[in-house]
Amino acid sequence: DAAGAPIKLPRFAAEPEAEYEPAFSPDGRSVAYLKGIGGRRELVLQSFDAAEPVSLVSERRMLQSPPRWTADGTHICYHVPPDLWCVGAAGGTPQRKRSKGSCS
Repeated sequence: DAAGAPIKLPRFAAEPEAEYEPAFSPDGRSVAYLKGIGGRRELVLQSFDAAEPVSLVSERRMLQSPPRWTADGTHICYHVPPDLWCVGAAGGTPQRKRSKGSCS
């Protein structure tokens, strides 16, 4: 019976560095999260189909948490005060969106 079936949760954070503020993709197949490495912060993407996470953004400036996915799941947005930035879920160059607001 489905009600008694165990739930399997994928492990997505297993590095020795601080990992926090997970944001699951709209389709539930990936998670974006922030990671502290030395004096840098990274925006990391872990697809549950991939063995290793991918660093999408690495900044010395303060990435504000939590990351946010666009409704269509193609981009992940984050704040570096005072600006909102978005990067493609497949990687690429982050784009500044606007000084205040939300990811669309």
